[in-house]
Amino acid sequence: MSPSATGPTAAAARRIGPQQVPRHLPRMQKQILVATALTLQCKVLYDGVMLTQNIHSQRHTLRPGLKFRPQGRLRSFVTAIRGIAVLLRTQPNARIHAVAAIVVIAAGVWCSLSSFEWCAVALAFSTVWTAEALNTALEFLSDRISPDYSPLIRNAKDVAAAGVLFACVVAAAIGLLIFVPRLLK
Repeated sequence: MSPSATGPTAAAARRIGPQQVPRHLPRMQKQILVATALTLQCKVLYDGVMLTQNIHSQRHTLRPGLKFRPQGRLRSFVTAIRGIAVLLRTQPNARIHAVAAIVVIAAGVWCSLSSFEWCAVALAFSTVWTAEALNTALEFLSDRISPDYSPLIRNAKDVAAAGVLFACVVAAAIGLLIFVPRLLK
């Protein structure tokens, strides 16, 4: 439902403010609502009333009327670098990917890769890093929302891990296609 929608459901949704999460919701539903609504508009159907939430991080959202400030962008970079540090500190596979990336870069310099080959290598390992970061974020959120065993959470984690595995297999294939012919010469 868009904010410009009409009707009794839209009127009910407009009456509920962005920070109002109904108190009668169970704790788990409140956590899911807040977790999924951090950066997107979350719509939850509860008791026949559409609750529209616009919950944004106050620190990172550029709201209307606020001016662009370089300090805010610098803070975004600092936050992203902190995320990389968390990824490397908490995930053993991320450390393996870091070592592999350093080895690939060193091998690329030694083999004098062409610009196109550098682009393929950079795309391959950036895809692996992105998949690993998204997998880690999903694991952190899943563990926060449902610390107990849940088959749905297990399936979500397994699918995210499969995405990382797929990215790694494709990156390894790209590496083999680029480096094996050069090393056989």
